[in-house]
Amino acid sequence: MNRPAKLAALSMTMAVTMVWSGCVSNQTFEQAQQKAYAQLQQEQQQLLELNVTNKRLKQRADELEAALQLTREQLGRTEKEWKEVRDELLKLKIEKEQQPGKRRDRVGQEKSGEGQDDQLKHLRLDEARRRAKELLQQLQGMVDQF
Repeated sequence: MNRPAKLAALSMTMAVTMVWSGCVSNQTFEQAQQKAYAQLQQEQQQLLELNVTNKRLKQRADELEAALQLTREQLGRTEKEWKEVRDELLKLKIEKEQQPGKRRDRVGQEKSGEGQDDQLKHLRLDEARRRAKELLQQLQGMVDQF
C-alpha cells in the first residue's frame, strides 16, 4: 500500500474505535452521571433546609411584629395615663396655690392646720405621684426592651 492508503486506513480504524468507545469510556460517563445525581440531591437538600429556615424566620418576624404592635398599644395607654396624672398633679398644684390664708414657713410647711379637704387633697396628690412613678417605671421597662 502506498502512503495515502495507509493513512486512510489508519484514519478509518481510529474513527471506528472512537465511535465504538463513544469518545468517553463508559466508566467515566457513569461516574459523571453519579456525581451529577449526588450534586442534585445535595442542592435539593439545601433548598429544603433553606425553605424550612425561611418559614421559621417568617414566623419569628410575625411574632416580633405582633409583640411590637402590642408594645405600641401599651405605650399609647401608658402615655395617656401619664398625661392624665400630669394634668391631675397640675390641677392639684393650682388649687393649692390659689387657696387664700395659707402661709409657708421657712422650710415650706403650711402653718395653718390641715382640714379634711386638705387631707383629701394630699391623699389624691400622693396617689397621683405614686401612679406617675409606676407609669414612669413601666415606660422605662418598655424602653429597655427595645
